[in-house]
Amino acid sequence: MIPVILLSFLPLAAAWFCLRRAIDISALAFLMPLAAGLLSLALAAVAQSILPQVEYSSIRGVLILSALRTALIEEGSRFIMLTLLFTPARFFRTAENSESLSVSAGMIAGLAFASVETASFAAANPMSAPVRLIGAVLLHAACGMRCALAASAVFSRKLSGILKFLSAVSIHAVYNLVTTRGGFFTVLAILLAISSFASSLRYISYKKNSGASGR
Repeated sequence: MIPVILLSFLPLAAAWFCLRRAIDISALAFLMPLAAGLLSLALAAVAQSILPQVEYSSIRGVLILSALRTALIEEGSRFIMLTLLFTPARFFRTAENSESLSVSAGMIAGLAFASVETASFAAANPMSAPVRLIGAVLLHAACGMRCALAASAVFSRKLSGILKFLSAVSIHAVYNLVTTRGGFFTVLAILLAISSFASSLRYISYKKNSGASGR
C-alpha cells in the first residue's frame, strides 16, 4: 500500500526536476501552484458533496451528465484556484516568462490534484493504480495547463480563455466517458491523456527556446 501511495506522488517529483531544467522554476513558484492544486481538490470535493444527486432515465444520460458534472466541477475548481493564484503573481512576471510559468503552474496544480486523488483510489483499489498513474495523472496535468491558460486570459480579457477552459472540460469529460467502457476504450482514454499532455508540454519547451533564441 505504501509503495503505491508513494508512486502516486512520483509525477510531482518528476515535474520538479524537469521544470528546474526546462525553465529554472523556483521552489516558491512550484509550491504555490501545488497548494492551488490541493485547494482545488478540496473545493471540488465540497461542491460535489453539496450538489444533489439526480436520477437519470437512461444509462447514456447517466454517463454523459455524470462525466460533465465531474469535469465541470473539477476543472472549474482548478480554474478558480489558478485565477486566484495568478492575481498577485502577475505583478512579478516578465513578458518573456509569463506564459511558460502559467502553463507550468497549471501542470503542477493538475499533478497535485491527481496525486492525492490517485493515492486515495489506489488505497481503496490497488489494481486501479497503474491506469490512474498513466491516464488520470496525465489527464489532470493536461487539463491543468489549459485551465492555467484560461486563467491567464482573464487578466488580458481574451476570449481565447473561454475556449481553453472548454477544451479542458471536454477532454476531461471524454476521458471519463471512455474509461467507463473498459477494455480497449481504456487504452484510447490513456492515449487521449498522453496526447493532450504532450501537446501542452511541447508548448512550454517552445516558449523557453523561442525566448532563448531572441537573446
